[in-house]
Amino acid sequence: AAAAGNGGLQGGTKETSGLSSSSSSSSLSSWSEYDLHRLVAHFLAARFPILLALNKADLPGADQHARDVLAAHPHEAAIAVSAAAERKLQPMRRAGQINYLDAAAAAASNSTSAEVENVLQGVANNVLLKYGSTGVLAALTCAVALKPPRWVFPIADRETCTALAAVTSRSTAAGSSSSSSSSGSSKSGKSSSHTAVSASSAL
Repeated sequence: AAAAGNGGLQGGTKETSGLSSSSSSSSLSSWSEYDLHRLVAHFLAARFPILLALNKADLPGADQHARDVLAAHPHEAAIAVSAAAERKLQPMRRAGQINYLDAAAAAASNSTSAEVENVLQGVANNVLLKYGSTGVLAALTCAVALKPPRWVFPIADRETCTALAAVTSRSTAAGSSSSSSSSGSSKSGKSSSHTAVSASSAL
């Protein structure tokens, strides 16, 4: 099961060992089906890394289930998650009934309501005290860390790095409506829209 704190990837790490030396040194025609499947599996693991988000960690028996999953997939990153607990905390925070920070290990009540106290106590006992957080933000953060995104900034000119003009459905719709009023504006609107879309397609 995920350790207290839930701040990092739990379970094993991605297996990085390649094919056996005898298989890799031999010709491709002599590879077995297992060798080929293993090679593809390594490419997929590198291209599409997977994080196992073990949801419903607040339910009875979740600890044993998490251990079973980690035993069956020792090389996969995994983290315990309770989306239900997060869904209980967020509305109470928006209503000002509790003090709660995302991924926090505890939440404090601002309300005298017995219902709020009971819900908060249940979340604390079943999730926060066991795992250190609901695991929701941790799972998202760790999943992104497995395959960091590439930032892209569309430009219209590679020499000046001038930003590409935004083309939205709203502006396109507005151009279509205005074009119906007169043929002159219709040609102008269609031309500018076509140019902008063509620039986007070229990039």
